[in-house]
Amino acid sequence: MIEWLLIENFQNHKKRKVVFDKHCTTFVGDTNEGKSACLRALRWLGLNLPRGDKFVGDWGKAPFAKVTARIDGHVIARVRGKVGNYYKLDGEKLKAPGKGVPEPIRKILNLCDENFQRQIDPPFWFTERPSTVSKKLNAIVNLGAIDQALKNAGDLVRLNKTRYGLSQERYKKAKEELKQLNWVEEFDQDIKKLESLESKRAQLDKELKALDLCAKSHLALSRRVERLRRACSAGAQVIAAGAKATTLARQVRSLDRAAHQMQKLEDTIDFGAPDTSKLEALVNKYQTLATEVRALDSVALGMQNLEYEIEHTDMEVGASHSQIKKLTKGRCPLCHQKIKFSPSPLA
Repeated sequence: MIEWLLIENFQNHKKRKVVFDKHCTTFVGDTNEGKSACLRALRWLGLNLPRGDKFVGDWGKAPFAKVTARIDGHVIARVRGKVGNYYKLDGEKLKAPGKGVPEPIRKILNLCDENFQRQIDPPFWFTERPSTVSKKLNAIVNLGAIDQALKNAGDLVRLNKTRYGLSQERYKKAKEELKQLNWVEEFDQDIKKLESLESKRAQLDKELKALDLCAKSHLALSRRVERLRRACSAGAQVIAAGAKATTLARQVRSLDRAAHQMQKLEDTIDFGAPDTSKLEALVNKYQTLATEVRALDSVALGMQNLEYEIEHTDMEVGASHSQIKKLTKGRCPLCHQKIKFSPSPLA
């Protein structure tokens, strides 16, 4: 609402302030008192009309026209003359355009030419043609904007219908394509199963390689044990022969002592030398047996080494059995039968 209007150097008004009533304000006065000039000043402020500067009054050395109004709590001023050509809104200067009013001020005033009835205008709308009245009414209540909004809404509805139709077609097409791709989910499950089986196969392959290595090691140890068993059997025979040779060696030593005593007797008895051919044979036999005894001592030392090697091999066989049990969990990876380990042949 307009609270007051201050007119300065406008036509025949040097400085006049008009306070508006909140309901209705009427200008009353004699001719040429400036009643119409007040309405022209308000129209100049609200519409920037008329153009030019013929309305500027010559009231001083620096003539200018200024109209100020307080509207809805805002102070709006329009100035033109030697001091410049501009608007003011709450003290902020705004450039006056060639046509129209600065946008911030236009939004506050919200005025158009239909809001003003000039002095020589015919009665308001009564002499206008219906089309002109309709046009002016549209300008006041902004029916044109409503029509444009309805038109824009209709265009938007049609556009959205078209988009909806296209979306429906795409949706149907997508559903058909989805039906054709039902196998993808099953294929994905099969791929996952294959990946799981491949992982298990790789693990089994790794375990199989470890078992193969253990089997080869076990086979080599078994062959080694068999060789040692044969060596033990041969050693047992050698030991038996050695025991027999030891007995013979004792007999030879007894004969050697007897021969020594006989030699002493030969030295003391002065008669013909006895027949010592048998004794010489016994000495030769003794020397042969002594050689065999030394050979048996060497064999006994070799037997001790064999016994140590047999014990070490038996420990390796036990470790091999334990490793095979750990890898296979006691069952054959091919037939899944429980694995039975035979005792060591050296035990």
